[in-house]
Amino acid sequence: MTTALNALHALNVARAGDTYTWPAGGTSRPRSDAFPGLLAWLAIEQNGICPACGDALGMELLNVNHLISQGKRQGGYVEGNIYLGHRECNELDAELFGMVVPVESLARPDMVATTYPTRATMLALAPSKGRKGDRRTARLARMAG
Repeated sequence: MTTALNALHALNVARAGDTYTWPAGGTSRPRSDAFPGLLAWLAIEQNGICPACGDALGMELLNVNHLISQGKRQGGYVEGNIYLGHRECNELDAELFGMVVPVESLARPDMVATTYPTRATMLALAPSKGRKGDRRTARLARMAG
């Protein structure tokens, strides 16, 4: 797993480029309807572990952390480059390493996903917001019952 992650890390450094301007297509943050599903997918893939420190993810503030900076275009949402982690770990990594976090610095590099979910997977895992009419109908039914 670490060998695969190291290979992806090298590829992603090249993809990001010297100025961390990721290619416009296919590396951007998922749209807002799918983003919650990405967070859920990452939590499942990582077994609830923060790869940076190796501790369990809890109810504290969490971030989508990047091994290679997302840059101005907000790119870098690709396999082997993102993980769900503590905000504190993300801030420390940025302070210590700047734009590129070495794989070797992670306490649990085996928890960084070397795949990336499809949009359909993200949407399936995203909590349903429901439609306003559905919520209203359900609330009226509860009040009547």
